[in-house]
Parts: sequence; C-alpha cells; structure tokens
Amino acid sequence: MRVLLLTHYFEPENGPSQRRWSALIERFVAAGHIVDVVAPPPHNRTGKIDPDAPAAALRGRTAVGSHGGTVHRVSFLQHTGGVASRTLDHLWVARGSVRAVRRLVRDGRLNPDIVVATAPALPSLIAGRTVARMLHIPLVVEMRDAWPDLVSHTPGLTRGKRVVTRLKRRVHEFVTALQRSAALVVTTTETFARVLRERDVATVAVIRNGTSLRRYAGIPPTEHGHDELRVLYMGTIGALLTYLWAR
Repeated sequence: MRVLLLTHYFEPENGPSQRRWSALIERFVAAGHIVDVVAPPPHNRTGKIDPDAPAAALRGRTAVGSHGGTVHRVSFLQHTGGVASRTLDHLWVARGSVRAVRRLVRDGRLNPDIVVATAPALPSLIAGRTVARMLHIPLVVEMRDAWPDLVSHTPGLTRGKRVVTRLKRRVHEFVTALQRSAALVVTTTETFARVLRERDVATVAVIRNGTSLRRYAGIPPTEHGHDELRVLYMGTIGALLTYLWAR
C-alpha cells in the first residue's frame, strides 16, 4: 500500500509527534508499504529554520528519511511562537502541502492509495480532506490530542466572550464533521475513542504512544529499591501554565 502522510511536525525535530511517526514509518516500511511524507522543514522550536538541520530537510528538497519514508519539504512562514503567527504558519503549510501533492501527482512522482493527516496542526486535517477528495482516496485522521474538546473547554476571554463562545462552537462542529467524514479516526487513548464513537464517528482505532524500552535498560534502581521503571506523562503543560500565568 502507498501511504501519504501530511504533518506539520517531522524529523529531524524531536518531539512526541516526530518520534511517534518515526516509529510508525519504520514499521510500515518493514511491512512492505511505501510511505511518502509532506512536511515543512524543521522550525517548530524557534519559528525559524533549525540551523542544525541537514540540507536534505530544507524547503523544496525530497529525500529518504532515516526510517525509510520519502520526505517532500514544503515552505513555511516564520513565526514568533504566538498563537496568531503560529496559526498563520499552520495554514500556510496546509495550503502548500495540497499544492505540493497536486504537483507530485501530476509529475508522476506520487500515487497514494490512502492519505493520513495528523493533528496538531488542525489545518493539516483540512489539507488531508482536500487531498482525499482530489485523489478520490480514503482519509485517515489522527487525533493526538482531544480535539475539538480542547477548544471547547478552554476558558473564554472576558472581552468579546459571546463571539469567542460562538467561534468555539463553530470549530467544534467543523472538526467533528471532519472526523465523521474520515474513513478512519485514530486516537491515542480508548477514553477519547469512546467519546468519538458516541458522536457517531463510525470507525475509530486506538494506537497508543510508546517508546523503546531498550533506551532505559541502563537506568539503575532508585534509592527506594524499585526494580521497575515508573513514568508519569504530564503532557505539554508548559503552554497551559503560561496561559494561566498571563491570566
């Protein structure tokens, strides 16, 4: 099977999404599947091109990634890390991804059987649906976070609260409709999968986050005598703490 992945975050960046898809692609390729990835150059950390990025990861380059997939790089917008500039970057990359896929298909360099769009960033889902309709292929939506519930439960602003509430509702309706239209929705937890099924999302699968236990084989026992590794995953609470501090 020929798999096309649309993502905003990819190696050589280091993050949960990047590591997750490195592991998945490695297994897809080992199973005999062909994987193409459309993604921007590494720029998530600062909003600018990572100075340590290899030449193969720069805009306009196509190269085989470290885990066997072919990676096609698209342009991005530099951002400051703020919500507005980062959102513009997400939208720009989503638009560029659709254009890149159209060009690659026209040139005979791409002929996918299925497209996978992973969020965040949310505009990647829009790009995925556009590509799926354009090429008449199934769309798989991967929700690594609990969207659209995240926006629904974010505290409203004191100014323009009615407008914000209406916008949240529209985002919730749009993302839910997109999830219902997908051939498959993938979540990382059974709890959120159950929520989506209750919203009439027909086909939902769970692929949990994980890691290679070999990486931690050399960690010695703690002073309390535990002979097993215990990990508490807190998620990316930095942005939440920054928001609460600003409030």
